[in-house]
Amino acid sequence: MNRIFERFPALETERLRLQQITNEHVFDLFTYFSRDDLTKYYDIDTFYTMEQSFSLVHFFKRRFRSREGIRWGLINKETNRLIGTCGFHRIEKINRKAELGYDLSPDYWQQGFMTEAARRIVEFGFNDMGLHRIEAYYFEDNLASRQLLLKLGFQREGNLKGRFFKHGEFVDAVVAALLKPEYDKMQENTFEPTIQKRRGV
Repeated sequence: MNRIFERFPALETERLRLQQITNEHVFDLFTYFSRDDLTKYYDIDTFYTMEQSFSLVHFFKRRFRSREGIRWGLINKETNRLIGTCGFHRIEKINRKAELGYDLSPDYWQQGFMTEAARRIVEFGFNDMGLHRIEAYYFEDNLASRQLLLKLGFQREGNLKGRFFKHGEFVDAVVAALLKPEYDKMQENTFEPTIQKRRGV
């Protein structure tokens, strides 16, 4: 996995370029992180200053330099603008595990962009980074996030009480995960998976 962090890996999909987030993307980040409909389901508050966008860019850079995370900017090929981010954080090398995180400008919701990007990044996580487990958290009422993970083949594992502190209160979160053997089987069978609870949960 260490070789992945020697140079930021650029990826590509049909409609997107996935690349490192830099200061040139600060304005685009602020454009959608300043919207309450985006941060409603995000674990940070709505942005009110451009400085907050700079801080987020620097945070992503630090995580990559320290090999703790990797976050791609989603660049719309048609407009050459950043419309969201997606990647891994809380990477545990010894356990070959990472947490998938993502955000997308509301202007591009329900158009398949995040499914397209996340599918490519999950593939990279398993086949290039050597991950065994990829997990993700979402709020119970975030149906779009649930649907995204369903499409990717994630299985719901349970509910975590008080997982996040959001808008002045502790809120629950659902945890879902996908394992490498499950991913490989999906690729072999090329079927559309359904999200379900693991046995015993």
